[in-house]
Amino acid sequence: MNFHVIISPRAEREFEDQLLYLAERSPQGANDWALEFEKAIIILGDAPNRHGFAPENSDHEQEIRQILFKTRRGNPYRLLYTIAGKRVLVLTLRGLGQDFTEFD
Repeated sequence: MNFHVIISPRAEREFEDQLLYLAERSPQGANDWALEFEKAIIILGDAPNRHGFAPENSDHEQEIRQILFKTRRGNPYRLLYTIAGKRVLVLTLRGLGQDFTEFD
């Protein structure tokens, strides 16, 4: 990894909440989803600049980028993040049907 990826407390909570939600419906689906999340984190550590800006970018001073990953069924999720030097801060996790988000 060329970049150090930091997951914000907010994104960590969102990950845990989504994982619990999925696990109640399909333990295997939850496991598969978690693996896709981990792959996205690894990709961010290698090349965060190759991903485009999130729709939320225009509402903030800092650049807000996104990486997309999908479940096996094709449901999209977005990790929104910012880059500062050699650090990538994952700000939030957004799922299917969730509105754009505001940051503190």
